Amino acid sequence: MTKQEAKRLLMLHSFMSENINHPKMENGFIGSLRPFSGKLNENNFHEVVKAIKTLSEEIRSEKIDREIMAAIWNICHLTKSWGTDDEGLLQRNNLISKEQILILENWVEKISYITMMLLNGCDISTAFEFYDNEV
Repeated sequence: MTKQEAKRLLMLHSFMSENINHPKMENGFIGSLRPFSGKLNENNFHEVVKAIKTLSEEIRSEKIDREIMAAIWNICHLTKSWGTDDEGLLQRNNLISKEQILILENWVEKISYITMMLLNGCDISTAFEFYDNEV
């Protein structure tokens, strides 16, 4: 995956792409939560992590592309506010199971941890250590 493809993929998964007709806008990480079909797609999580890994050097650099960071932040924040928050629309409307909430929490925890580590200048292997050990 090239850096350009990785950024494009993050934009699609975060529902920030201008290409509103792309399938990932509906079925990607954020798109799949609203409306929620009742199913989580683990491949979306792995695609997001792979895109972040491809962009690791950019995230570790002094000047960070705002769109990359906004996409990662959108994924984390919207997943929490829609899916894992007790008052979020999925829980409030009984659309998501307790098991699915735990899965989403785990995914967001890993994405935010990796991003935090990279922003702090941590080496790439250490930043992805917990993710790599589980896959």
